[in-house]
Amino acid sequence: MDAGQLAATLAKAGVDPHRYRIAGRPDPAAGAGSRASQEAVLLTGSARTGTWYVKGGQDVVPGWPTVLREFADEAQACAYFCAELTRPDGSAFTQEKARWVETAEELRAQAETELARQHPERATERARWHREWEERRASGAPLMTRDELRRAAEVAGTFEPYWIDPGPADPVIVPDFDPDSDETWESQETEPWPADHFLLAWDGYDECWVTGSRRPGAQPEYHLRFTAEDEACAYVFEYLTSPRTVPPRLTPAQWQALQTEQPSPVLTRPSGTASSAPTGS
Repeated sequence: MDAGQLAATLAKAGVDPHRYRIAGRPDPAAGAGSRASQEAVLLTGSARTGTWYVKGGQDVVPGWPTVLREFADEAQACAYFCAELTRPDGSAFTQEKARWVETAEELRAQAETELARQHPERATERARWHREWEERRASGAPLMTRDELRRAAEVAGTFEPYWIDPGPADPVIVPDFDPDSDETWESQETEPWPADHFLLAWDGYDECWVTGSRRPGAQPEYHLRFTAEDEACAYVFEYLTSPRTVPPRLTPAQWQALQTEQPSPVLTRPSGTASSAPTGS
């Protein structure tokens, strides 16, 4: 079996195209509103070694894929890839993923240990909030408010400057909003969002929380969108304080936000609220 035959076999078997991708082949899930969300990706072989790879694991360690398995040639890789994705119980690469979960936790533990050595206050605050989030998830309570995020970031210190929107989460009322008018989409005043800061802001037009950044003299570039303030705040704290040697720890909801393709809006929040931006360290 080669990559072309594999693609045809998986399609014939009715395997959800969002679960996989075969590098070098048309993506059957392209344009479906998600990116890099596949359970597994079959990578074409190395021209130097001929080795083929199965990459994945981000469904069990959100936001952090790895090489799950290597194969000596295309036929072996395709046969195994097909067998795993067509299992009757719907599972795939369970052993490989279990090993990756253990490995990822070991790497995170090592990174947190090094963080504690270099930034003890930051490590202590992170550990406190990780425990707090577990308790709140268990009880169904919101993970984190903006006020709690501000206090936690001040205590922990951050790896980069940040700005947290102090305004209310209200929709922007535009009585004569005309999406076909050029005036609607003209660049507005970029204040109060400061340049060269990581931003957590309320987008009143789409009524969601966004993270992003802004270069001097430019409109903000949005990275992620969250419908829940607590998920956004938890993500921002994790992002600003996590060790730089490993990806930030993400919840499934935060990982889903990373996967959702959204157009980058150019409209900013109306000015008039004061900004506050502690400097990262």
